[in-house]
Amino acid sequence: MKSFLVTVLILIPASVALGAQPSYDCAKAQGTVEAPPPVSYSCGDFDLTAAFYRETDPPTAVLTLPGGKEGADQAIVYVVRSGSGARYQGHGVDFWEHQGEVMLDWHGKEMTCKVPRGE
Repeated sequence: MKSFLVTVLILIPASVALGAQPSYDCAKAQGTVEAPPPVSYSCGDFDLTAAFYRETDPPTAVLTLPGGKEGADQAIVYVVRSGSGARYQGHGVDFWEHQGEVMLDWHGKEMTCKVPRGE
């Protein structure tokens, strides 16, 4: 049985091979999104902070819970269909705001949060 040696030629642009960074404008290539003001919710002993990015596709929110020694715990959630109110879901997180109250399931821990008065 004969064996064959196969040579694969990979062409790499010289600029990449020499370590140069690609030249493109991220804002033009991917669009821009303004950082929204965060919304705070009172969840008993702690506050939940949410930043809603409604201009993205799909609309997205970044939820932040205060953390222990490791720092804050964050989740990125995406809008899902809801009969009423605003509902966002992500890996292990379900955020449903309805009539001024938020039902939050954070990796199996369920809690109810409210918008503090004055906001």
